[in-house]
Amino acid sequence: MDSNGGLLVVIGVITLVILFNVGIALSFLRTRGKGQIFLFRDSLQKLVNPWKEEDEALSELRKRVAHLESNEHDERQDHETG
Repeated sequence: MDSNGGLLVVIGVITLVILFNVGIALSFLRTRGKGQIFLFRDSLQKLVNPWKEEDEALSELRKRVAHLESNEHDERQDHETG
């Protein structure tokens, strides 16, 4: 009975080690999909223009504000003439 219990413990530990290694391998394959060259390129682009995303967001905000202001101006003219 004791040898069966020890055997179960050994099988359980081996199973856990195998599952852990499979998990590590899968996570490596997922992150490897992007590749080091693409990571380097993205990092270089961030260094060249670190505020690119913020600039794009501000540009979009500027366009929306200008659109709202033009609509508001048009509504005022309609009320004054109407």
